[in-house]
Amino acid sequence: MVEVEFLPNAPIREAVIDIQCNPDHVEFQRLDLNLEGYSSKPIKRLVEVSIHPTEIHALQPAVTHYRQGIRFENEIAGEVVQMREDGFTFSKLAPYKNWQTFVASARQLWDKFQSESGVQIGAVTRIAVRYINVFYIGPGVEFQTYLRNSPETPDETRRPEVEEFFCRMVLPIPEIGGRVILITTCNEPEPLEISGTIRFPLVYDIDVYKEFQEETLNSEEQMWSIFDQMRDIKNEMFFSVVTEEAKRQCR
Repeated sequence: MVEVEFLPNAPIREAVIDIQCNPDHVEFQRLDLNLEGYSSKPIKRLVEVSIHPTEIHALQPAVTHYRQGIRFENEIAGEVVQMREDGFTFSKLAPYKNWQTFVASARQLWDKFQSESGVQIGAVTRIAVRYINVFYIGPGVEFQTYLRNSPETPDETRRPEVEEFFCRMVLPIPEIGGRVILITTCNEPEPLEISGTIRFPLVYDIDVYKEFQEETLNSEEQMWSIFDQMRDIKNEMFFSVVTEEAKRQCR
């Protein structure tokens, strides 16, 4: 079992809880919320529709449309909420406190979305927990100093330095009937000067999700219980990959 510990300076840039719903069961026109402490603005989300041929040599024209929504932002708390025709997303930007505070805020806002839109738990089609972690590393520092799953160049090339990379893995999670997407990358043109040294962002993105197709959620408690399991899976994926040096800098 992977050892999990509390890191007071965790490298979390953004933590996300996402709940997608069947838009046929969301009464978006009912949404008329004013969240205290949040500014709001309308949003549109492009939806791509797969096109299939009606005959062997005949294709239907491409069809796209937008899902409407409202984006709420609390700059002081570092929180962003999206309430859309096809679901709900809650984001907590750095600094991140803990899971209990994070999930409590998400659940409170989800309850408001439910009461305003009339969506029922059985209309949920996908749920996810995503954590975007960022380590700022100095020039010449090997990525493996922070993340064990970072790439290495072949010794034969005698070219030890990597300027940028992108690695994406998808793993099944049988215990919840879901998957996790792990993305490790260092290609952001956003260097940061820390104590007079230019450092570059090394990103470790963990996205745990479960889709509901044939099966459906039966209750709110079931959904939030799965979210708790997703958080444990996220921790497993984090602490099995970060090195002792990375943890030391986060303590």
